[in-house]
Amino acid sequence: MANGKYDPLNSFLVASEKTTIRLSLAEIAQLVDGLPDEAMTPQFWANTYHHLARRGAWLNAGYRAFFEKDEASVRFEKQAEKGNVGWSDAELEACVNAYRTLWVAEQRNEALNKSKLRREIVNGSLSSRSEGAYERRMQNISAVLDELGIPRVAGYAPLKNVGAPGARLKTIIQNVWSQQRSIAILTSRKTVRSAFQHWHEALLETAEYEGSVGWLPAEEIAFSAYNNAPDGQLENKVALSTDPDGENWVLQINIPNSPSTENGLSAIGEDTFGNLFLLRQGVLHENNISKRINADEFEELSSIPSAEVKLAGAPAKRRWFVVTAISDDYSMMRRNTARFVELCARIRDPDLIDSEQAKADADEIEDRFGKEEAGGQSTFWSIGGSRVARRRHGEVWQALKARLAESGKSLRKPAHARGYETDGEVGGPDDDLLLEIKTSCSAADVYTGVGQLQVYPKMLPRLANHRKILLLPGRPSDELVAALSDLEIELHTYICDDTEDWTNARFPQEFLKACGVEKLIGHS
Repeated sequence: MANGKYDPLNSFLVASEKTTIRLSLAEIAQLVDGLPDEAMTPQFWANTYHHLARRGAWLNAGYRAFFEKDEASVRFEKQAEKGNVGWSDAELEACVNAYRTLWVAEQRNEALNKSKLRREIVNGSLSSRSEGAYERRMQNISAVLDELGIPRVAGYAPLKNVGAPGARLKTIIQNVWSQQRSIAILTSRKTVRSAFQHWHEALLETAEYEGSVGWLPAEEIAFSAYNNAPDGQLENKVALSTDPDGENWVLQINIPNSPSTENGLSAIGEDTFGNLFLLRQGVLHENNISKRINADEFEELSSIPSAEVKLAGAPAKRRWFVVTAISDDYSMMRRNTARFVELCARIRDPDLIDSEQAKADADEIEDRFGKEEAGGQSTFWSIGGSRVARRRHGEVWQALKARLAESGKSLRKPAHARGYETDGEVGGPDDDLLLEIKTSCSAADVYTGVGQLQVYPKMLPRLANHRKILLLPGRPSDELVAALSDLEIELHTYICDDTEDWTNARFPQEFLKACGVEKLIGHS
């Protein structure tokens, strides 16, 4: 439970190891900052799943409440878990699928009987579990969705103590969410033009113009009308670049002449929930920066999979990538557009992604371990509009890159090599550093980071003597910290003052010093 009046009672019970706990009404009132007069009735303490914000305080902690009127107290009895064994994949999948059903209904503003669904699952796939166990697992799912940046169901507040199944639960959630969403290309000229104009408005809102070139200072990209549109206006064609002078345009995003075909490189798509997306094919025409980049090269160099897109009900023949969701959140649209432009700039300019090193790494992996098996790819979607998942990992990476650049240091990130991709390499004054960045301190994220830091030097011997560093947004448990030390992995924590925007992440001086960065005036 989170941010509710009865959360302190829930926390107290969860922390207790006692089978029976007796609290006076006065003690409970002190815990929860007061009780209503109804607390003197047995009905108030009934063990049902109505008014879960209150009753979930004890039910979700695994207790049942018994009101003792004569003593003006409540006795909480720990309930023995039915089938007190580890959760199977089938049980976890049943909970995730049930949660997804509720999630979809909520996104569509459709009514769904939550109690009926719970009874169906507990009487079926979870026949060896209690309703309380089901409810707690649903709250665990909310916690994982929060970590992944996906909106959660309003009725299930996050419960983070997921326990042993945590890593499996996260994998199942990612698989379920990635399999159930596709985007259809819109063919209505009016709708398409309206969506593009909305995107134009987002770019123009904060643009600083010099002649015909608009500059977005926060996102650090430039754009211009690629026709005879008056300065400060955008029409059918928009050229974009990371060059503030607008001399080296990276790509164009244009309103398609024939939206019912795939002849244009840009399009507007709509998902199953009615959310709109700006799409771009993975093709970059030859210009003064680079030769033509075809769809295969784009997908390989970007290391992001194309979206599942349909046209007139059939799978699209060409590969499409999401630039941004179209919504009323103009700042979000600018950030997403900037990330796509930066991605295209890296693909255009080999110096930005060190593709030669990436190719050498890939060839070495193939020589040592054989060719990789062919497999499908899935796109992990979050809900569109203003609730699109934030790419916190990328924001922290960009913040570190900018901080290092202030001291003339570079954060190298070779393009992915057969699926093996480091978060970064930095040349320090004494040793080179191998970095992994995680956006939570969960055991699952720490285990993943540790595994990556241990495996990469085995896969690529050139990394064998790099200092291994794990960057987290906080300090995990003492046990994990000790384990990291035993594995010769250094732990450093970064700070994000704005929980919504991680582009201003700050890094500890000890870590920056290891990178060869001296403390600058104005930096803590």
